[in-house]
Amino acid sequence: MRALTIIFVLCFYSVLSYSRDGFNGASLERTQSNGHYDAKGWSVNYLARQSLMTVYAGYQWLRLDPVTPDPLIDERINLSGFQAGMLIHPDFEVVRPYLGVGTFFGEDRQCSSSEANCVNNGVFAIYPEAGIEFDLGSAVSITAKARWYEFNDQAYQDERLLSISIAYFID
Repeated sequence: MRALTIIFVLCFYSVLSYSRDGFNGASLERTQSNGHYDAKGWSVNYLARQSLMTVYAGYQWLRLDPVTPDPLIDERINLSGFQAGMLIHPDFEVVRPYLGVGTFFGEDRQCSSSEANCVNNGVFAIYPEAGIEFDLGSAVSITAKARWYEFNDQAYQDERLLSISIAYFID
């Protein structure tokens, strides 16, 4: 976990150095999806946006409940960790579609419903994302996005998550 923290700090400082000439901001994101798992989560990100690119780094919490639970294994999974990514978008004023790529690294906590038996494992994922951002004035934007997570653990392969976020930018 120490190595992952160092990687996150390096990503975060690269975001800070990129943001000197653009807009800096923060976002709060709500995630939900029904794929292999019923996923619900939140993330908090620091953003740096320039004319054609946005970079972000933040922390994400995700709870995965099996869509078709196994009656013999009453299990839920909590993922938490750091994320960082880059988005490419046109320099439009009000509506800004984008494509991007990001990474997630952290740990999962798999527990039975009794919380008696919990197992923690390191998790890494890379994901493409696509979305559209709507500016609600010079400082606030709302974004709708879709991500397709490719986890290093086969149990989570091909998780598609939908998110909506609100961001506040400072000039």
